[in-house]
Amino acid sequence: MINFFIKFFIYNDDIKLLKSSFLLPFLTTMIGSFVILLSFSVMEGFSKTLKETIYTFDKQNSLEINKEIINNENSNNLEILINFLNDKDYIYNIYEERVMFFENQRIPFVGKVYGLYDFDNFLKNNFLSLNHKNKITPKSCIIGHQQLINANFNINDNINFVSFSDFNNISSIPNVEHKIVNVLKTNIPQYDNSLFIPYDSILFNKNILLKINLNKKIENTDLLKIQSKFKNGITFFDDLYMFNDLFAAIEFEKISYMLFGFFIIIISSIMVMGYNISSILRHAKSIALLQTLGLSKKNISMLYLLFSSSITICGFCLALFLVYLFIYFDKYFLIMDYIFDPEIYFNFNLIINSNIILYTFIFNIISMLISTILPMYKISKLDMIESLKVRL
Repeated sequence: MINFFIKFFIYNDDIKLLKSSFLLPFLTTMIGSFVILLSFSVMEGFSKTLKETIYTFDKQNSLEINKEIINNENSNNLEILINFLNDKDYIYNIYEERVMFFENQRIPFVGKVYGLYDFDNFLKNNFLSLNHKNKITPKSCIIGHQQLINANFNINDNINFVSFSDFNNISSIPNVEHKIVNVLKTNIPQYDNSLFIPYDSILFNKNILLKINLNKKIENTDLLKIQSKFKNGITFFDDLYMFNDLFAAIEFEKISYMLFGFFIIIISSIMVMGYNISSILRHAKSIALLQTLGLSKKNISMLYLLFSSSITICGFCLALFLVYLFIYFDKYFLIMDYIFDPEIYFNFNLIINSNIILYTFIFNIISMLISTILPMYKISKLDMIESLKVRL
């Protein structure tokens, strides 16, 4: 029976080649599945690395504090809130930001400056260009890679902050120098064009907003305590609102590639359906003879279902193997670096998601079943005697 199945559906013994009725749907199924799995592994790897980069500075759960409002009733309210969050182990980092003027050899530049409350912890991130660590002082500074190039600075240079954000008078106080101790390179313009310093109450004394990034979501009981104690001045965020458009674009890319892959798989299903119907019409006599030998229509239908299943499963398995092979070679030979220049994009690893593997396989199976329904219906309607007469 196995030999009959292979010769009838898969292998042409006369020309010693696979039948086109098997080969073409098999290739389209494989290509469609490969496109879906590989595109998702690329986008998942890119998205994961991007989130890890952003999480170095901004967590998904965060608070934005208006210092003027929260301290309006009690000047210690901000300190009380920070202590409460710290005791509950909610705090990931705290910073303030504002635009400042600074100069190099009396040439003025402007950029966003982050005042970090825990500067030492910031030095543990993975995006600093230099391995060696200079001595860290309250007057240390980390400069973004792009800002380093724009302002023509060097490591150990002193940055002279000459103004808060006064476009009319860039020589206004304070006049504070910070020494560059490292360079930050994330490939995210918002960070690579910025400067990072330990929080300085003088430099930020006119600042209103303070950002607290949380390492976990605030529990409901603690949230109620915060809201009852501090009625105004706190804005809660539970997503990376500044990067929503970026992650939405990534999701759109995933859906686009998925639809393209699904379209190829659907083409394969249509081809299988066409080949099956054509096979039934051309081999009506053979099917009738099989019936006379005691093989029921149901069993014959199962042969066609097995044929469609073999195309789907073999095509999907080969696609999955090729994707894993691609991921393996990329890990050791950095194939993606030839496609996405790491100097422009992130240097990221490909990630294959088990859910995507499952969903792609299920879609292949559903498409295969749909493509086999009509041929199976055709078999059920065949008249054995009429089929024998026509072929005779």
